[in-house]
Amino acid sequence: MGIKLDDEGQALLDSVEAGEWQSKGQLNERIAELEAYLKQEKKKSVSVRLS
Repeated sequence: MGIKLDDEGQALLDSVEAGEWQSKGQLNERIAELEAYLKQEKKKSVSVRLS
């Protein structure tokens, strides 16, 4: 039982499985950067007025 992918998704999967993708490294730094971004985005508020 597999997931049905469209042509683009299947092409990406085939590319990854063929080893054509490589990590850019510095994973911990990237995770910290993304966590900081998400914390900043969480602090933003949205005001909605209905009348």
